[in-house]
Amino acid sequence: MPDIAATIRKALNQLQKRRSKLDDQISALEDALAAVGRQGGRRVAKVKKRARKKMSAAQKKAVSQRMKKYWTERRKAQAKAKVK
Repeated sequence: MPDIAATIRKALNQLQKRRSKLDDQISALEDALAAVGRQGGRRVAKVKKRARKKMSAAQKKAVSQRMKKYWTERRKAQAKAKVK
């Protein structure tokens, strides 16, 4: 029987290598685009990824409770609409 953990590790390593290659290719394309932009007299700004805010456990719980309340009310409203 094959070792599942080893298979998963191997797959993960392969995906990480692919991601590394893709990151290198993306970087090269961004550099090329920036160079083309400078030649045309216009500057092409690099797009920065927006950092995600980290939510505390309390914030996650509050969001969860709000969404549960929202969906409960929405289901009630839909049920009333079907009855009419």
